[in-house]
Amino acid sequence: MGVSFQDSELGRVKWDSADGVWRFQVVVIDGPRVTASFVPAGSDEDTASWENVRTCVRWIRENESVIRSHITDRLGETEAPGVARRPRLGQMLFFNGREALLMYDSGAWWVRISISGEILAGPFSFNSGADSDDD
Repeated sequence: MGVSFQDSELGRVKWDSADGVWRFQVVVIDGPRVTASFVPAGSDEDTASWENVRTCVRWIRENESVIRSHITDRLGETEAPGVARRPRLGQMLFFNGREALLMYDSGAWWVRISISGEILAGPFSFNSGADSDDD
């Protein structure tokens, strides 16, 4: 693939050589436009990995409120420092063609999901050492 390409599902996808990722924008239903990044497994991205990213993006667009509810259910609206009353999706990171990390509230909380939307871990934090994931 070249430096950028147009995808029917993802829109304009651009290669970021500094970070070694593909970047694109996703608009979530009832939510913001967020930056998404796809970390390719190797130098050649395979068609299956891109289709998995598309599948996950479709799920997120239609069901992102499920993740927000999961965050507030796990952390509690009043007990969770750094979590807004309605957690706000800020960024998506797709990796290995099978999973995604969703960043909420400016990196305060992260949730890891499968391409089908199954919650695999989280919410957890890289910032405070707090981790509500007791799985």
